Amino acid sequence: MALKKKADCTPEEWEEVRAKRRQKSAAYRAKYPERYREANARKNREWRKKNPAAAKAATKRYEDAHPEAVAAGRARRRYGNMAPEAVAKRQEQRRAWKLANPDRVAHHKFMARLRQADRDAKGKRAVNREVTALMTVVRQSLPSTLPRQVMEDAQGEAILLIMSGDCIDPKQAARKALQLYWRQYTKFGVVSLDEPIPGFDGLRRIDTIPANHFEAFV
Repeated sequence: MALKKKADCTPEEWEEVRAKRRQKSAAYRAKYPERYREANARKNREWRKKNPAAAKAATKRYEDAHPEAVAAGRARRRYGNMAPEAVAKRQEQRRAWKLANPDRVAHHKFMARLRQADRDAKGKRAVNREVTALMTVVRQSLPSTLPRQVMEDAQGEAILLIMSGDCIDPKQAARKALQLYWRQYTKFGVVSLDEPIPGFDGLRRIDTIPANHFEAFV
């Protein structure tokens, strides 16, 4: 039997058709709730993938219209099946921690904007400006007399320290990055070829190089 279309029906007949379809859909949902939820979720995912702008606008409208439900959903995802008293205690601890660690809170927000920038071109431009400003602060915190290679390596290491959360303050990150650089690249210091090798009875380092190696420089 072919499905009736709206164009082939009078308004009264079309309302009857819609009522029968709603009854049939309700009966299917009652009989197969899991199957219905999976099919509905799949349709929603497909629609959101095809219509990202409309999906974002719909999500924003829902969040604006149902702030309590959105907050409850976030709390449920964050705290799971914890008792209400335990949830209230955890929330109070979070508020106290945020007040005591404003730098950490700012760092977490900055990293969240970095993650969001991967999905948003406008956000990427804004984050790039923040990163550029951060790199400027780090560069100004390093000695201007450093060689260019040392400056670039220390600057990159400082940015990694900030991104990882090991150092929140850019100036502190710059100092620590410079210490790590010198610790890595100068642990042997400057060595002279004429200096005797300890424990070898006056044997010099230059004596360990075969004579034919110097012919290319003669």
